[in-house]
Amino acid sequence: MSAYLCTLDGLDKADPRVKNKIPDTDLNQAQTVLYRRLSANLYETKTPGEFYHIHGSLDASATLRMIGLPPFNPRLQDYRECIETIESAVRRFTVDELEEMNRKQAQAGVPVLTAEQFRATPQGQALAALPPFTIQPFESSTAPAPLGQQCPVTSPYLPDVPFFQVDVNTGKHTTSLHLHDPVQRLAFEALIASADVVLDGYRPGVLTRLGYGPDRLAKLAAARGKGYVYVAEDCFGGSDTPVADRAVWSDRPGWQQIADCVTGVAWEQGRFMGLDEPVVPPFPMSDYGTGALGCVAAMAGLYRRATEGAFFELRHYDSVDEVGKRALKSMRKVRPALFEDSMMHTAWSHGFKAEVRWPREALQVKGVDIGHVRATRPNGCDEASWEGWEEQPNMVADLRL
Repeated sequence: MSAYLCTLDGLDKADPRVKNKIPDTDLNQAQTVLYRRLSANLYETKTPGEFYHIHGSLDASATLRMIGLPPFNPRLQDYRECIETIESAVRRFTVDELEEMNRKQAQAGVPVLTAEQFRATPQGQALAALPPFTIQPFESSTAPAPLGQQCPVTSPYLPDVPFFQVDVNTGKHTTSLHLHDPVQRLAFEALIASADVVLDGYRPGVLTRLGYGPDRLAKLAAARGKGYVYVAEDCFGGSDTPVADRAVWSDRPGWQQIADCVTGVAWEQGRFMGLDEPVVPPFPMSDYGTGALGCVAAMAGLYRRATEGAFFELRHYDSVDEVGKRALKSMRKVRPALFEDSMMHTAWSHGFKAEVRWPREALQVKGVDIGHVRATRPNGCDEASWEGWEEQPNMVADLRL
């Protein structure tokens, strides 16, 4: 929900004017062109009552071509017309046909299953044998060490959802590095040389192919005498675990809506609304829940490292934007207190050169300051370094209110 509450210079995520204040990371126009944006959506298939969530990810062209549509259609500007055009194309295929097309094109779509159907799949059965996260030691000789700062590393040549920079970069420094460039690889290696936690959010195996997977980091940890906590998160789960041979979907790409649709959450959302059809939940709970669980996993790994040493690997038809917009409108009516100024932080962002507003932390612990000491900033705003990190005095003071 926080992504919907944040503002930049008084403008929220739904305001089209905010795009002019954020670096444009939508390199393939997968977010800014409505027709292409709706290539990531839930549609009914050829079989009545069966649904499939196609997902064009951050480049809609392959998914649109896959279902027989052009990658761009400037004539289509109306929301309902876009929906009708794309759903008509999806309705030409069965779920099985879409799954095969999806597999061949390496796209992120999934059938929309009930919870019972998902539990009966090989993937569901494999995950039932796992806890929410697993911790594995990779070597046992490195000494304990304290935790540092947070620095997201993005590539200047890879697309991203622009507004999320406002929400998720609070308290951090951000840098951009292209790991196919030898000089920038050296900068990345200098950064991880003194890191404590490495968070891998790419598809399973991508960082390994780039030379920075768990085995390589284990060697770096042994050489420097201090272990890493390597947190790997992916959509389907099960990779590099004891059930990896049964987790047949573990290497599939995915997103929040994909997880919600394949596990039965979308069907439960629809039934909650009195419908006999699935609906993508209004807020990205799977995304933020994964982030929260990843933090717990990282802290568990840090505790194990501090006490034991070692390097640990932790392992229907309205779009999510439309559903979220309607849910927010209702929440403002029934729970207006959630949107009061007292529930929000406000600070000046030097990176965005504008005032930003974001939700206060949901947790209070007596004697502990919980929050951030620097405002959010765009991706790639800082040098790849752990040195010279600033603190904004008003934000530090705000922590202690």
